[in-house]
Amino acid sequence: MTIHRTLFLSLLFLTSAALLPPCGRGQPLAATEEQFRKTLFPGEVRDTVGRLEAADRLAARQSWAGALDEYQRLLQEGGDDLVPESTPADRAVSTRRSVQLRRLCHLRIAALPPAALRLYRGRMDAQAKKWLEEGIASHDVSALRRVVDEAFCSRSGDRAAELLGDLAFEKGNFAEARHWWTLVVGPAGAVADSRGLRFPDPQVEVARVRARQILALVFDGELPRAAEELEAFRRLHGGASGNLAGRTGNYAATVQALLADRRRRPFTAADDDWPTFAGSPSRNRVLADALSERLWTDGPAWRVRLAGPGGEGEGPPAPRNEPGSVAARRLAFHPVIVGQRVLVADARHLTGYDLRSGRCQFRHDLLAADRQRGLEGLRLQLPAVPDLRYTLTAADGRLYVRVGAQSLALLAPQGAGPAPAPSYLVCLNLAEGARPPTERWAIKARTGSGTAYAFEGAPLVHDGRVYAAESCLVGSRTKTALVCHDADTAVLRWRREVCETPESEEEPAPRVRHHLLTLAGGAVVYCTHAGAVVAVDALTGKRLWGVRYPSRGPTTTGGDPPPRDLCPCVSVDRRLFVAPLDSDRILCLDAETGRTLWDREGIEAVHVLGVSRGRLLFTTTAGVRALDAATGGDGGGWRQPAFGSLPGFGRGLLAGGWLLWPTRDVKLPFRALDVGDGGQGRGLEALDPTRLRRLRPGNLAFGGGCLVVADAEELVGYVPQWK
Repeated sequence: MTIHRTLFLSLLFLTSAALLPPCGRGQPLAATEEQFRKTLFPGEVRDTVGRLEAADRLAARQSWAGALDEYQRLLQEGGDDLVPESTPADRAVSTRRSVQLRRLCHLRIAALPPAALRLYRGRMDAQAKKWLEEGIASHDVSALRRVVDEAFCSRSGDRAAELLGDLAFEKGNFAEARHWWTLVVGPAGAVADSRGLRFPDPQVEVARVRARQILALVFDGELPRAAEELEAFRRLHGGASGNLAGRTGNYAATVQALLADRRRRPFTAADDDWPTFAGSPSRNRVLADALSERLWTDGPAWRVRLAGPGGEGEGPPAPRNEPGSVAARRLAFHPVIVGQRVLVADARHLTGYDLRSGRCQFRHDLLAADRQRGLEGLRLQLPAVPDLRYTLTAADGRLYVRVGAQSLALLAPQGAGPAPAPSYLVCLNLAEGARPPTERWAIKARTGSGTAYAFEGAPLVHDGRVYAAESCLVGSRTKTALVCHDADTAVLRWRREVCETPESEEEPAPRVRHHLLTLAGGAVVYCTHAGAVVAVDALTGKRLWGVRYPSRGPTTTGGDPPPRDLCPCVSVDRRLFVAPLDSDRILCLDAETGRTLWDREGIEAVHVLGVSRGRLLFTTTAGVRALDAATGGDGGGWRQPAFGSLPGFGRGLLAGGWLLWPTRDVKLPFRALDVGDGGQGRGLEALDPTRLRRLRPGNLAFGGGCLVVADAEELVGYVPQWK
């Protein structure tokens, strides 16, 4: 057996059996597999596994022409299909993860020996070169994407991927740029991984591509990771020179200078917006600077009732002896900050406040007369019902709000009762000054064929496109599709059915918590919180992968509502951190393939706050914890309090190496913890709770140099009173 044949067979084994993580220890294998089969991924084609394995056998016998014929037929006939993993050891087909067939074929072609690659390129190079030249001439992303999608291993593949990274970087899409450049060559500090898709023999300048990978980390604020990569880069390419970032010289020196400049003058968030839930589409906004105590030394600068002027009035007060855990579930509002405004929305209204004074600038009814039918039953009084959540998104001078139906409810048979309230996405143009916004467009969620969909929270907005999940409940199953609309015109660019998941076998209760999308490089990711996580290509909507995980159902093992708050996936440097509502675990997935990198059981997360300084930070029912983000281990991690219990009360934020954490402690509600060790001091800095007691607990947002907190019934602003 030749060396290449040995490597090829090893690759086949690694891309299948080795990617299957063990099932949860608390569930029998048979029960888990049966549960997995109830979760459906549209576009998943199990029969293709046999054809792919047949092509693999031809390649293992060095029948290159026959193998290439079959790989290319698979690409042409079903390249966008999802294909379950297969396990060569026992010929079993996995029910856990399915991956786009296109990627699997390219992975196998890239692993072929030089003789087989020459045969492949003889077939594909001429056409791929035409697509590349077309893409270069017109800066046409579609033409460059076609090279990568249809002819990745051609001699034009590395150049096309490099150019796609360049274009993404120019737009400020740094995570996406790294995705494309990593297809050309792995990062300097990465461990060689035969499971990752890489161009087999890049002819572009590898050192320059790797240097730009580090630049993307620098511009994305991942400074510790960038420093690590730079050291590895020096070992491999220390003498490489050329033009980089507008400078000519040694690549390592250029990157070092830019890294040092960024450290001296961080891209401060003092004047930035807070445009969406968790501060960014990746759901991992980490402020460069620590917040100044000047914000809260004199207490709040303003306080306003969230219902605002003209509201429907206050609802019945929460029960006097209501448990703190239930009170925390009433924190419905997540504000955004745009320029000098704070904006909040409920299921019907958008309200804007002046950031510095708290003065109400407008209260806008988003449900015009032609949209009010069926919406009389909206529950708008405060405090809100538990688990109801209101989010909104700002981008490019516009605001995007989800209004209408508050719950995902079972559709009543025709004539058997009132139809479910409709659900809308509304886009508004933000006017300057104190003027109210003007409506640009509105989209009603899909209806028909006996189903009525509801939008899952505020949309994700990126690069001129608006992405949203819309779900419907049919019987005891939830169907979800992802949609992409043009941000300017609302024209539908694509719609993709992505999953169908089982709900409770008993009559399902209406779900009021919505599940948000996450941007992970060039992919849009959705966690169903009902047994599955899925990813699609942001540009085309093509399905990239789907992962099933063991679900315990809509309640905890004790029959209680799960403590999870809004928990979309968190995307950090080609990794996804997922804390599903229907599971007591945290998953770390490879964003490119959905492969499980690590899995921690027995953790009831409430909020997943993000990754800072190599640690994943999240709150639990007992306090706050940090895990090693790379391994999921406790090494270098911590928990607070170390003994006893201190539950949180709202979503905190990460800033300058500190975690600002709201708690249910009545006398000292806030903690500021060092991300490194969980302590309340760092060197000469110390932020004990007594210095934070003027802060109100709730959901935090920071923008324009001001801190805003939304509790169950009020919006509170902290404004620096002096410089």
